[in-house]
Amino acid sequence: MDDVLIIGGGTAALSAALYAKKKGLSVRVITDSVGGALVASAAVARLNFLGNDGAVVIQNLRKAVEESGVEIVQSGGAIQKISFRQENNKEIFSVQDEAGAVADARSVIIASGRKGRKLGIASEDQFVGKGLSYHLAPDAAAYKEKTVGIIGGGNSGLAKAIQLSGIAKQLVVIERMEKINGDPAAEDALAREGKTAFIVNADVKEITGKGRAKGIVYEDTATKETKEIPVDEVLVSIGMIPNSDFAKGLCELNQWGEVIVNSRTNATSHVGIFAAGDATDISEKEAPIAAGEGVKAALQCAKWLEANA
Repeated sequence: MDDVLIIGGGTAALSAALYAKKKGLSVRVITDSVGGALVASAAVARLNFLGNDGAVVIQNLRKAVEESGVEIVQSGGAIQKISFRQENNKEIFSVQDEAGAVADARSVIIASGRKGRKLGIASEDQFVGKGLSYHLAPDAAAYKEKTVGIIGGGNSGLAKAIQLSGIAKQLVVIERMEKINGDPAAEDALAREGKTAFIVNADVKEITGKGRAKGIVYEDTATKETKEIPVDEVLVSIGMIPNSDFAKGLCELNQWGEVIVNSRTNATSHVGIFAAGDATDISEKEAPIAAGEGVKAALQCAKWLEANA
């Protein structure tokens, strides 16, 4: 049994793991994606404060964690639940993934980040991982000379389009509102390049294809016409939500599903469970802040474990 289980594989989780280990704790990281959503998104650029590309920073952080002796366990799918039991008048926490694998520890740090918001349409789930994704693939070659449909015309959608503009054959940005809502400078840059089409007043109704996503069906909300766009890849970019479903009923969440933490100690409402990063109710969702919050959660967790040895 470990001193602390850390749920997540992004900057908050890996930073927490590194500092928990430095405090002499036995640490295990459980994640279905090392690097988190950050490594497959435009937000990775925000980590270049160390003078390197964000992906390099994350790789170096992972290397430091592994070299410190921390075990990073690839979970069998998403984390399903955290439960606890009493042993010798102390709570022991168990973390279970989709495959049913269970790990035990004296404490938990939730650093599970955020995940892409779903469209909520019937055909969506069948194409996830089969031409439909909520994040950019780590290998840009996946989009080479392809037509990519990006659903969402906000900042994250435009950021994805900017990243793909030199790789993809054609980009189609689809926005439900009457105008593109992202950074005007990014929209202008894409328009000047001439490779990106913008479609507004488009309410996506269906993803089509045989075994793989090959089309986006939408209703033109101005004319009520139903139209379909042929694509090779679909990127859904309509916002992010906390990856915190497994904490419901155990830790207090706010109206947006974020884990509520004590801003000084990163403690949650359940004693022995701490949280850090974008899954929490911190006001700013930025990678360097998540890293610092991970460190703080680890240090506070170490203090709590020492006081409750």
